[in-house]
Amino acid sequence: MKTNNQQELIEQLNSHRVWIETTGEKGEKLGVDEIDFRHIDLLGYPWIKPI
Repeated sequence: MKTNNQQELIEQLNSHRVWIETTGEKGEKLGVDEIDFRHIDLLGYPWIKPI
């Protein structure tokens, strides 16, 4: 998955949060292996944890 802009990424992060909260019944799981997070502020997304 390639994410082209920050707004699209925010929408995907919010959908992933819903996916987590509903145990996969709603929302969508976010695969992050192709996303460059270096310039994204993730402080509002505590469920994303660095490795």
